[in-house]
Amino acid sequence: MPALRMPLAAALALLGAAIVPGRAGAAPDQPSFDCAGARGRIEAAVCADPGLVARDRTMAQLYPLVRTDVLGLGPSDQLARQRQWLQSRDHDCAKAPDLAACLKGSYDDRLTELAASALFTAPDLALAELRRQHPAAAPLYEAILKTATAPASPQRTQAIAALIAPAFEKVRSEQETMLSDIKTAHEAAASDKAFASFIDLAGVDDDYRVTFPCAAIVRRPDLIHALDSQFGSSMDNGLGSSDCEAMLPPAPRYVALANAAADAATSDPDCTGSIRFAGLRDYARRQIEVRLHRLPPQASPTNAEGAPDPDVVRHAAAFRRTHAAQVAAAVAELTDYYARAFHAAQAAADAQNAVGATTIAAFGVCDG
Repeated sequence: MPALRMPLAAALALLGAAIVPGRAGAAPDQPSFDCAGARGRIEAAVCADPGLVARDRTMAQLYPLVRTDVLGLGPSDQLARQRQWLQSRDHDCAKAPDLAACLKGSYDDRLTELAASALFTAPDLALAELRRQHPAAAPLYEAILKTATAPASPQRTQAIAALIAPAFEKVRSEQETMLSDIKTAHEAAASDKAFASFIDLAGVDDDYRVTFPCAAIVRRPDLIHALDSQFGSSMDNGLGSSDCEAMLPPAPRYVALANAAADAATSDPDCTGSIRFAGLRDYARRQIEVRLHRLPPQASPTNAEGAPDPDVVRHAAAFRRTHAAQVAAAVAELTDYYARAFHAAQAAADAQNAVGATTIAAFGVCDG
């Protein structure tokens, strides 16, 4: 799929006024669009409510900051997501009994996503929005920022430990066995892997969990452990997520193949039990590793002797044979992607290995 390219005026007309960067000299009590020309009930409601005006202006600041992917190659997937948000906002709130309340909830959900993705490009603005909506989570985002950007030092560890201490104590009290190897907030702050494991479990409340910025994983590879399975059961569905799907360069052919492999693997009648939820979480992480050109050395589940499980390998090979055209398309896409993004000397071989590892991981969800 070619990158989306269109004149700015056409893009803004398509997306609607709510994401236009603020006008130069616009009054602080005005949204990002001219209320004198407000169109329809939605824009009229925004103009009539100071809280919605503020939200609209913040969105107009945050959205342009996430339009480029975290590797700097071109457009992220945020354009498509912004379109989806606008459509759902207008559709859902048009029928709501309290239009203003519906709009505030819709804006807040999208602003949380945008703030997490903009954490590394505009930390002050992103953290201000996160503090407004999720004051208990904001220190965790600040800790993620420091972990990924500040040079290692005792002072950095101390500062991060102070930021995460309240959440760490909460996790320890609720999931002590899950942090048996990490006794204190200082230990959690002392290494990227320990910090990532803690963040993975750090649910702030029943309604919100941290969205781990892909920009942090790009900077510090061990932070990908924030996406690990923890419980080995359906409880893994309650863990945090990342914004990598939104912020990595698009790879639609690879994603389509990965989804098809997962569908084929999990459609097996023997693929039952809550363990598959943990397997699917690990599979999602594997796809991010592929798109970051970071395949681990062991690409499939192993048997008791430590060798690749032959059933998994066989099922994956059969899937690749029956989906040869889709496999070829994904390999071609990843080859170009690895060459452009990572200047990989063996881009074609790496892409072939990545597709093979992906299909093996898919069938390992249930067979491993």
